[in-house]
Amino acid sequence: MLHRQSEWEVCDFQELREGSRLFHLDVGHESASEQSVCPTLQLSNFRPGAKRSRDLKSRRKKLEAAGPVSFETVKELSGNEYIDALFRLHATRWQQRRESGVLAHPNLKSFHTAVACGFGRHGFLRFHGLRFNEALMAVLYWFQHRRRVYSYIPAFDPAYSQYGPGSLLHYYALQYAAEAGDVECDFLRGAEEYKYRWGAQDRKNYRLPITKELQD
Repeated sequence: MLHRQSEWEVCDFQELREGSRLFHLDVGHESASEQSVCPTLQLSNFRPGAKRSRDLKSRRKKLEAAGPVSFETVKELSGNEYIDALFRLHATRWQQRRESGVLAHPNLKSFHTAVACGFGRHGFLRFHGLRFNEALMAVLYWFQHRRRVYSYIPAFDPAYSQYGPGSLLHYYALQYAAEAGDVECDFLRGAEEYKYRWGAQDRKNYRLPITKELQD
């Protein structure tokens, strides 16, 4: 801890936002350096262009022609359906790429079940789902706090990729957030192309090493 300087020599703070109070500490430190970007979308500006809107409308019509479609939002878990779908769909998609994905560790399912339940009790959870023939085809695992939403992990069934289920569900979720009065969607770290298709702009994160001044 910074107030007990005898116990440390270097504190390496990472992924700090601009405006962090750590940039104003009166201690010896190296200059902050850019570390990563978090694409963010101001929801007041959420208006997909005409071409994007036509594409989404066309995909939805094709999906609806194949079977019943519905969108939903869950703010508190009443079972394991959403967690099970998240892990199943995420694993299926990444297995097609012959990769494990970020949810492969066996302990993560119980961890995220506990997190989602706890966040739901405090009003921070926002699971969005796209159902096709009554089964979850796509889910978005999001959080919400202080009028900001955080897009943590998307997952969808790759067997239906021609319908763009991820895009359809993102459109629904962003509309939901804007109508609920949220001001920003933080897509978190990573410059994946799909984030910018919604109009997200980069917000920089910084690394700040703080070095204790050694005494003679």
